[in-house]
Amino acid sequence: GVINIISNRPDPTGFDASASVTWRNIDEGSSDNLDYAAMINIPLISDRLAFRMVGSFVDHDGFVDQYDTLSGVFFEDINTEETTSWRAMLGYEGEMFDADLIYRYQEILLGGSNAAWPETAAFTGLGNKYTQFTAGETENKYENSEFVLDMNWDFDSMVLTSLTSSAEVDTLSQITIPGQVSSPNVGEFDAWTQELRLASVGGENFDWIVGAYYRDASRNASISGILTFDTNLTSSALFGQLYWYMSESLTATVGLRYESIESDSTAVVFGFYEEFSKGDWSNTSPKFTLDWRVSENVMLYGTIAEGFRVGGINTNFAIPLGIPPELLVPIEPFQETFDPDSVWNYEI
Repeated sequence: GVINIISNRPDPTGFDASASVTWRNIDEGSSDNLDYAAMINIPLISDRLAFRMVGSFVDHDGFVDQYDTLSGVFFEDINTEETTSWRAMLGYEGEMFDADLIYRYQEILLGGSNAAWPETAAFTGLGNKYTQFTAGETENKYENSEFVLDMNWDFDSMVLTSLTSSAEVDTLSQITIPGQVSSPNVGEFDAWTQELRLASVGGENFDWIVGAYYRDASRNASISGILTFDTNLTSSALFGQLYWYMSESLTATVGLRYESIESDSTAVVFGFYEEFSKGDWSNTSPKFTLDWRVSENVMLYGTIAEGFRVGGINTNFAIPLGIPPELLVPIEPFQETFDPDSVWNYEI
């Protein structure tokens, strides 16, 4: 379940640039929908160092209408989108060392949701099938930025890779009603990760990869000024994988990953009730694979592997909300944490 998007690296061999504009019309919406994109690649040191920058801007009108249940007024095309994105990359290529320094930024401004209530619209005769019946004006804003430093050392028989990243995400969601503004839902997420990998290259009978991973993340969320969450999570892992070339067409793979995770959370309700929870989990996940290349275009393989999902922390809202715990959790007493789960996967 992993998608790996590999962007074009800066090219130190020559200058390059491009731009595009896309227009579209949307049924039940409008024709004011434009996408802009541009790219520039500038060599700084011939065959060694280059700078590349890519930017885009999306400006879309919506296609969902809103019937405001308080004012009785129709608003057209409320699910608008304005997205600004850009990525700057500085790339170096040497004989034994290459590196990319990458900065990504994106800001997304959204209007109302894409939800529509076609049956209600048909029953009341108000609006078309792309109509929602809600109160107030919705605003959603997402802003995220990320630094990535990717470095690779080539030692002929093996390659050492270092991946360092730092990311921040800020979110805002609120509904404005004439005469008042609801308390906004605000979130902030920060994460720092470091991964080191050492991999063999071109082994005759064996190839291997070993590595270590560390992640430190925190999240702060405020829901309508009533609930506030502060969560911290640290994760560390050691992993390795061995490839045994049993013949020209038969390969056996054995992998192992150990992961340890710690998490703590502080919840504040109504500004005075505070609850602190903490949990830690660990797991060792193996993998075994045998693949047989029957021909150039056909391969048969079998895999046995374990998957692992971390546990988590519960927050007890029964006390500050004045709810008897036996009504909220009638079967079992409140559990501060819940256990991780795992699964064995067999595939042929």
